[in-house]
Amino acid sequence: MSTVGPYLDILRQTGADEVRLVPREPVSVILAGRKPSVGGSPLSTRALAAMIDELLSPAQQRELELRGRQSVTQEHGDDQFLIEISRQGSETIVSLRRAGARGSASAPPRSVRLAPEQTVSTRGAPERSESPRVPPVEPMRVVP
Repeated sequence: MSTVGPYLDILRQTGADEVRLVPREPVSVILAGRKPSVGGSPLSTRALAAMIDELLSPAQQRELELRGRQSVTQEHGDDQFLIEISRQGSETIVSLRRAGARGSASAPPRSVRLAPEQTVSTRGAPERSESPRVPPVEPMRVVP
């Protein structure tokens, strides 16, 4: 079983914007820019290292050491997730975000509100001519 799967399930089931995994801290769920208290057991450094070993190839792990950041996508169920792994000081932090649904048929329609009684679906239409940008990971502080 995937070590990251349960955390992707949390992200999907809660509708959170992000799930953040920091060693020796409980799992953080970020919802609408807020970090509600979730509780739970702190994540061990060993468990996080095992997850990173599962997610990154040896070449990607070397890149993480050199650049301090590495991103991968992971499919789970019908959804695709963006997983960002970053080094901050001696800590390695994993951030999980929803990247979108696999295939346009399973993607929920996006709607733009024009007027109280009008809605236009933008399913399958590109939002811009440029490639999509992934929002940067907000700064995180390491708490001893």
